[in-house]
Amino acid sequence: MRAAGRDDRAAPGARWTSLLLAARRDFGWLSIGATLLGGSSQVQKKWARVRRLLLSAPRGGRVGRSFVEDAGNTRADAWALIWATRPRRRPMEEVVTEALRYVRDKKFQTRIPRGAVLIFDEETRRLSEVVYDGETIPRSAEMDELTRYLTPLPDSDCN
Repeated sequence: MRAAGRDDRAAPGARWTSLLLAARRDFGWLSIGATLLGGSSQVQKKWARVRRLLLSAPRGGRVGRSFVEDAGNTRADAWALIWATRPRRRPMEEVVTEALRYVRDKKFQTRIPRGAVLIFDEETRRLSEVVYDGETIPRSAEMDELTRYLTPLPDSDCN
């Protein structure tokens, strides 16, 4: 059933990413792909531009770029979606380790149960790695301290 005024056609970039995830069969690919296709057409178009925007302006050196957005209708079914880049001279293992930490910390900060990081290689401009994290992290003072480096969330009724 279609909501009034909603265009349910997938934006080309969202469709491409979902097909790529299906072909790669990374852990969590089906849920991640469904989440990418579940947004409105406007949201899908925005997400489709993220990769290109991040790759078009690398920082240089060993620091990649990233973009974070939450997706879902309720906190219980939400995702922390992260697009990230791997700089040319940085080993993928380091980038994946950093991505795992970042998605865990972002999930804790936002109280979102699942997260995924799509890592794009700055040299090849292709999707190089997909990181999935569905582990629930209990609230603790230790995690509060470990996540202090994150940009504070804006005030809202959800925080």
